[in-house]
Amino acid sequence: MKNIILMFWARFFNGLHFFSSVILLYFTDVVGLSVSDYFFLQAMFSFFVFFLEIPTGLVADRFSRRFSLILGGVFAVLGCLTFFYARSFNLILLAQFLIALGFALTSGAFESLFYDLHTDDYNLFEKYNRNLAFLNNLNLIAIFISTLIGSLIAKFFGLVNIYLITSFGFLLGTICFLFLSDSKNTSQGEVKRNKSILNSVFSVLRSNVKLRVLALDLAFVPAVCFMSIWLYQPFLKSFSASIIFYGVLHASMVFMQVAINFILPYFKHSIDYYIKYSQVFLATMFFVLGIANNIWIGSICLVFIVGVGLTRNTFLNKEINSHIKSSFRSTFFSGVSMLNQLIRMILTFLLGYLINISFSFVAYLLCLVLLISFFYTRKFEASII
Repeated sequence: MKNIILMFWARFFNGLHFFSSVILLYFTDVVGLSVSDYFFLQAMFSFFVFFLEIPTGLVADRFSRRFSLILGGVFAVLGCLTFFYARSFNLILLAQFLIALGFALTSGAFESLFYDLHTDDYNLFEKYNRNLAFLNNLNLIAIFISTLIGSLIAKFFGLVNIYLITSFGFLLGTICFLFLSDSKNTSQGEVKRNKSILNSVFSVLRSNVKLRVLALDLAFVPAVCFMSIWLYQPFLKSFSASIIFYGVLHASMVFMQVAINFILPYFKHSIDYYIKYSQVFLATMFFVLGIANNIWIGSICLVFIVGVGLTRNTFLNKEINSHIKSSFRSTFFSGVSMLNQLIRMILTFLLGYLINISFSFVAYLLCLVLLISFFYTRKFEASII
């Protein structure tokens, strides 16, 4: 049980991304980069994480998952310290690479070790689902706290110190990893696991038309809505909003996701309508965001876009599960997850160029693609809902 408690604390500490609500301000006001640079660097972070997944798995295979976690924590701390000292585009890119490397080293190894530590003990395995839910909730709590407090830290301790302060969270997470024990069960290597996930993308794209369209829907809609997390900072900056507003808005986005996941299941008869017409609602929110020259209206739109857009799959997945053969289910959802990452990366690169035209143009474009997605996918979703 000691190992599980250590992993709980590690997940909490590693989720304290105090910088997340003020990244754009750090890039522009401290380093002197542009909004386009901000989007490009975020896209490069996704690119690094995506392509480092398989090679970093070699560390867990060659040495151990515990060693992979420790090494990942060290690179995350180094990445934050590089951000603290960086005053150029190239050094910021290096910092993004180091944090992405840390993320890739810990992501798969953490989940695998968490599961294997439960399988080592039969009595503990019975608590796996409950512990997994608690672990995920800890991550949400850490995100909520860090986004809300991060802007306060930036205001009262200086924006320039935000990454230095974040590094202490990563350091505490790494210390937790140092005291972990490795699992006895290491049957499936991380490289094999990551290759399996990558191959699942091609399996999904080669599947029948109905499943292929549903997979693209599951991957595409959250990816489009995730762009709001990159867009809200340029939006607030255009109104010269207080730095505290950045943290409050980001925290509100997290709270809305938690609230929808908690409340919607109580309205079972409304879930069908929620799934069928949520894309139209999201498109409307993007349209209002584009035309509203008001910080309050725009902020409310952004909160609803993130809240609905990033929880829609939770309820759609349940419906789709019953229409997929059990033997293909894991492959299908692994492929969807990887497709989502790819689409996010492409959209982030694209928005980095389009944001120079106008913020409203980007909002209208995202509105349009969601409407196209709705009309394209609704006949397939209608057959399962």
